[in-house]
Amino acid sequence: MQNLQPLLVSRKCTATDLSLMLSSDGKDIFAFLDTALLERIGCSRDRLEYKILVGRMVNAGHSLTDLKNSFGHDARTMKRWGAALQSDDPEFIARVFSGRGDAGKVTPALKRYVFRRHLELQEKCISGHREKIQSEVARYFGVPLSGETLRKMFRAAECEADLHAAKVSTGCALECDSSTNNELERNRSTKAAGCVEPPPEVLSGGSKMVRGIHHAGLILFVVMLELFRRERPHAAALQSQWVGQILQGAVNIEQSRMITAHDLARFTGAVEPGIEPQRHRLRQEAGPDAVVDIYKANARLLSDGPGKGRLFYYDPHSKEYTGGLDVLKGWCGRRHGIVKVMYLDAIHTESGRPCFMQHYSPYYDLRERFFMTLEMFDRLFPPTEASGRTFVIDRGIYGLETIRLFLNGGDHLITWEKGYSNDGWKDDRKTVTFTHFRSRNRAGDLQRYLFKCQEEPWSRDSDVRRIIVRATNPAGATVEVSVLCTQPDMNIKRIVWAIFNRWLQENDFKYLDKHFGINQLTSYASITYAEKADNLRDRQIESSEHRQMAKALRNCEAALARLLLQQRKARKRLARAEADIEVLELKIAALGDITKTAKGKELRKQRGQRRQSRTTATRRLNELEDRILTAEGVAEQMRGELAAMLKDTSRLQSLIDQNYHMLDVRAKAYLDALRIVAANMFRNLLQHFRPIYDNHRNDHAMLRQLTRSDGFVREIDGGVHVELWLKGRFQKKQRTAFKTFLAECSEKINLHFEDHVKTVRISLLDSPPSW
Repeated sequence: MQNLQPLLVSRKCTATDLSLMLSSDGKDIFAFLDTALLERIGCSRDRLEYKILVGRMVNAGHSLTDLKNSFGHDARTMKRWGAALQSDDPEFIARVFSGRGDAGKVTPALKRYVFRRHLELQEKCISGHREKIQSEVARYFGVPLSGETLRKMFRAAECEADLHAAKVSTGCALECDSSTNNELERNRSTKAAGCVEPPPEVLSGGSKMVRGIHHAGLILFVVMLELFRRERPHAAALQSQWVGQILQGAVNIEQSRMITAHDLARFTGAVEPGIEPQRHRLRQEAGPDAVVDIYKANARLLSDGPGKGRLFYYDPHSKEYTGGLDVLKGWCGRRHGIVKVMYLDAIHTESGRPCFMQHYSPYYDLRERFFMTLEMFDRLFPPTEASGRTFVIDRGIYGLETIRLFLNGGDHLITWEKGYSNDGWKDDRKTVTFTHFRSRNRAGDLQRYLFKCQEEPWSRDSDVRRIIVRATNPAGATVEVSVLCTQPDMNIKRIVWAIFNRWLQENDFKYLDKHFGINQLTSYASITYAEKADNLRDRQIESSEHRQMAKALRNCEAALARLLLQQRKARKRLARAEADIEVLELKIAALGDITKTAKGKELRKQRGQRRQSRTTATRRLNELEDRILTAEGVAEQMRGELAAMLKDTSRLQSLIDQNYHMLDVRAKAYLDALRIVAANMFRNLLQHFRPIYDNHRNDHAMLRQLTRSDGFVREIDGGVHVELWLKGRFQKKQRTAFKTFLAECSEKINLHFEDHVKTVRISLLDSPPSW
């Protein structure tokens, strides 16, 4: 039998002699009655026998705290399982053990009936059909359904109908040419083919009375949300909801409590308002393929993203893990030290926009992770364009073997030369000089950067370009660095500015963290290295026993070295004392008969002190020689043990033996992809807002206030009028910029939706509305 570990044992307060043991792989629970094996149960939360076992332990008197620590279930759930075992009501028992939801009463036949009737009555535009279907179900099936249950079933019916229509419809948006850069042309061709999705509810007009709604600022994103929904129609509702929540400041699912679900649905479509249902759906949706699909949709928001740009920034971002699991440690820039971390390896475009992110444990270093990430990143490109790109990477990638992988592969590298000692500049060599300007607080406030460059083949590999750069900043400070590049044809000015401008990626990490929650852990799930062993590349490392013995030997040799130093000092003291005694003896002998004089007494006293010093030094030297002899024997024994010990071992097996975990990043990777989508949507708006507002110090904050504002919607002259209600006081110049920007946004929305919605006008609310 395999190794077992105690899971739950009986105590004095319990009414059973059952003891539960957990298998070493955590997949089975063994129930023992005293020493006899009673049953073996699969450790799956969905199995009936597992739930019955937990309920039996509740009824036996085990404390709910102990049970929660052992099984991890909520106390209320376990109490319901125990109550079901003591109940005589079959319906209650079936409802409790069938899990959450209404699966017990919503049969497949009932569901098909509700789906069909909802679509029929919706097509006939019959008002109040929810109550009609509710009464029909109660009459025909004898099952009372709540309004919330019917709402979910109606939404599922509509999604199913939309999916069916999308499959049979020709010329759908999914068949459009993905290489087209003109999004308006894509939209027109899609509409012409008859594959038009209904516009957001907020654009459908309605009552001429004023309606106050939360999150009215989302109107500014409706065009981009529509494009995103077209890329992923089968997951559009939930993804649009999460993107909308992130744009409104709810960067994780728990914060969605602060979102008004009904008003959010006016912009994103139907939403899932509950926290637990959202978590459940996140676990269902999360996976590598779904994440890649989101990044494909994200690429449509970028002018220099995958399939369009050819230069990208690659940089690892570390997120500290503060939990109690045994997780591998790595360098954390925020802590400036070694801590438990997760790595978020991000790829940004040349303009500094995030376009891909992959999550790792510190099991692999950067040189390994880059090429693993590249395999996934290639899926965002057409097959003919997944090579010939240039990646700007920091010194962590530096290494001759790694650089040669770029020379022999299809892509190129720009990085710093590590260890450059300012010895490459030659005054007689051809120099390329250029300047670059960057704006500060406004477009006209420019700063000048001066670059002087010299190029030569790299001494370690002549196929690599080595560029010595002397860069002077606006303050007049000059630095000299060396840049390596494997791209033979790229302009030297572009190479130099690309690597000097790479800090825009570092700044974007801070921005993603502060405003979009990229450092949120999202899920506390983890997996052991034993479970992932088949998917990890192993390598040999020094065994822990060998490492500990080598360390002990180094400590012993260091102690021996200190003893030898002390022995040397003791011998010097002894020799000095003997020399002093010899000199004093000669002086006393020279005095002859007058040794009893004061001078003679002083010499005899000094001779006595030196003899005492000689005695002490001799005793100390003998003691040190004994200790040295013992230390040499111990060191010699350690050397023998170390020589006989196995030095190398499997790194993976070592982690398995020590029960190390890695964080399960599927949910985080999925939500991080949506956070990046939200960030790029915001940046797209900012591109239009920045030149209008022309104040780089707070344009982000002002635009965020616009997009998160509440407002009012009403129909005026056949059009939809959205008034945004901003908090605070603003200068006339600011309000003028806001109004200009909102007018341009209104024009873009009207152009995008054309004749499919009523004319939209977005404005600022100058005063409280008249009710």
